[in-house]
Formats: sequence, structure tokens, C-alpha cells
Amino acid sequence: MKNEFDNGKEDGFFTRAQLFYRIYGNAVANREKRYLSPSSKRTVAEAEEYIETHFRDRDLTVRKLADRCGVSESYFRRMFRNFFGTSPNRKIALVRLSLARRMMGDRPELSLSGIAEECGFCSVQYMTELFRREYGISPGKYRRERKRKTEQ
Repeated sequence: MKNEFDNGKEDGFFTRAQLFYRIYGNAVANREKRYLSPSSKRTVAEAEEYIETHFRDRDLTVRKLADRCGVSESYFRRMFRNFFGTSPNRKIALVRLSLARRMMGDRPELSLSGIAEECGFCSVQYMTELFRREYGISPGKYRRERKRKTEQ
């Protein structure tokens, strides 16, 4: 069965798949954002500031942030994602990972578990998992490669 995307060649499937992903990508990129009132914008901006100053607190949770902002957790999650394009948990993790990465280079005397603790991670295993997922390399290997580069 022929359609407008099938050019009769073997690559017809790939052309349709590429078209699908282009349309899907445009739909996601251009989705209409919900309106956030000025007070909601202030609320999420204050939440971001709180994250950046209290990320070392292991008890920092989305519920705690929502309570601080005086809104329900589900509303806070929607508001935060709409404003920043990411979840509050991911934002917390990224702030922690950024410091961990910096500490691996600046403070070689600290163990990975010490860095995980300093950055607010509940365990070195969790930090390692997130680090590998975010940067595509284990923290230990990152540290070794960084040390090798500074010695050259």
C-alpha cells in the first residue's frame, strides 16, 4: 500500500520515521506553555533560590519546597516544571552533581563517599548512579582522568 511518504524505495520506512520524529519534536518544542502569574513566577524563583542554598540538606524534598511555598505538592511540581522545564527533583540533583563534579577536581583528598555526603546525597551509590547517567562516566573514572590532565 502506497502513501504520500512512501517513495517506493527501501528507505520509505526511515523517511516516515524521520518525519514522525520531526513532527513530534516540533510539537514538544512548540507546545503552548500554561500561563504563570507573577506571584507563581516569584514562588518558583524563590524555590530555586532555596534549592541552591539548601541543597546539602539530605531532607530537602519536593514536599518541603511545596510546603515552604504554601501550595500543594502536585501544583508545585506542575508550576516548577512549567517555569524551568524540569522537575524539582532533577534540579536538586543537578545542583548537587555540579558541586560534586567540582569537588572531585578541587579536593582530591576527599573520598567519593565524603563528597556524596558534603553534597547532600543519601549515599555514594546514588550519587554514582546519577553522575554516570548525567555525564556518561563514573565519578572514579572522571576523577582519574581529571587528575591525569592536570599532571600533564
